[in-house]
Amino acid sequence: MSKLVRDFQALPDRIRATLATRGQGALAFVLALKTAFKPSATIPIIWFVVMRDAVFLCNTHRERGIWRTLKGSGGGLVRIATTSIGQLYIELGGYGEERSSYVTLADGTEPSDLDELMREIARARAAP
Repeated sequence: MSKLVRDFQALPDRIRATLATRGQGALAFVLALKTAFKPSATIPIIWFVVMRDAVFLCNTHRERGIWRTLKGSGGGLVRIATTSIGQLYIELGGYGEERSSYVTLADGTEPSDLDELMREIARARAAP
């Protein structure tokens, strides 16, 4: 069963509110995928949120709702990989002083969902 969210209104309220502060709303929304990744003990689980011209890694934290933004080709490598025990993750290559990040995915994430997510990430990053 697909874990992709295709309806902007189905996102958590705080994520929608955070995106609104960046001028992003339902008209620009493409899809989202909740991950299994928590960057720290104080930051909730990250969601990939693909908009028409950018990708936001969001969470439901009150003040720090956007963990990272991917826009344009200067944002580093983005690829799917698997750990030695079979756990899927997405590697977000660092750029400049930023280190690479490894975002683990929820168990049961469908390969077709990942394919679509990666296609849409590439399309959004290529947008003018």
